[in-house]
Amino acid sequence: MKFSYLAISLLVLFSLLLSGCTTDKNSNKDFVYGEPTTIAAAPLIIAGEKGFWQDEGLNVRTERFSAGRLALDATISGNAQANSVSETGPVLAILNGQEIFVVATAGQHKETKFIGRKDKGIFVPQDLKGKKIATLPGTNSDYFMYVFLETNGISTNDLTILQMQPPEMINALIKGDIDGFFAWEPHIYYAQQTLKGNSTIFEADGLYSGYHTVIMRQDFVQDNPEKVEKFLRGILKAEKFIEKNREESIRIVANHLGMKEADANKLFGEYTFSLKLDKGLFEVMNKEAKWAIDGKVVVSPKNQDLHNYIFTDILKKVDSNSVSI
Repeated sequence: MKFSYLAISLLVLFSLLLSGCTTDKNSNKDFVYGEPTTIAAAPLIIAGEKGFWQDEGLNVRTERFSAGRLALDATISGNAQANSVSETGPVLAILNGQEIFVVATAGQHKETKFIGRKDKGIFVPQDLKGKKIATLPGTNSDYFMYVFLETNGISTNDLTILQMQPPEMINALIKGDIDGFFAWEPHIYYAQQTLKGNSTIFEADGLYSGYHTVIMRQDFVQDNPEKVEKFLRGILKAEKFIEKNREESIRIVANHLGMKEADANKLFGEYTFSLKLDKGLFEVMNKEAKWAIDGKVVVSPKNQDLHNYIFTDILKKVDSNSVSI
């Protein structure tokens, strides 16, 4: 019995040690990037597809989300170490007290749009009155919706606004359960491919231009500056790759998002891919914070000094010329 007890004890101890080693090994390697379904994430898509993060010594596992706001939620909850998303979601998260950092922007875009059905009588903005429209709260397209309606003298009481995720919006629009929705590319593209000539699209047309931000939790950034640096260096490599290999970049992104290459090529002009932090980002974030507070999107804001949530130190180390904030 003595030998049996000792053998079992040693086996248990060995198993625990092996388990501990395995856990440590995985924790050192496990860096999850929450990727939104958008062309704006092209530099990060390419960084993953071309192995640029791996070249930097960072093992990144990508998890795909239909919206950047959902990827942001995964980062806040600790299920992802980083995500990329338009600035609206992070602004609302900061106002609501979430301890996150904007560590960089991967580019700027004009991708937010509205798509509606012509057979529902939608041809000009005023036709939205009395219609059933979908949006995803906490996203840049939701912010654009309010700007668009206000600019065209339409009250939110003039139409029915439903909350949906992009895949639901597309299915509902195709079936005719809703009359239109506000979203971003490639979701507008996905819907238009089915509706074809039965669709009306309203562009941002100077009403809104956003930033695609790279977001991480503050505690992760503070505890893992080397990983953050490697992640940003991988994105910078992808940016340079796009500059020199535009056609291949479009092909990679189109395949990744399930788009026709020719269609992705047409949309690429709506994006500027550049890893940076500039004062334009701060201005847009402040404008959206004012909208969120004045419009009671955030009822009791906890943090209002957004400047404290833009972390420049690591990007300065990666490329000192990219920071002007």
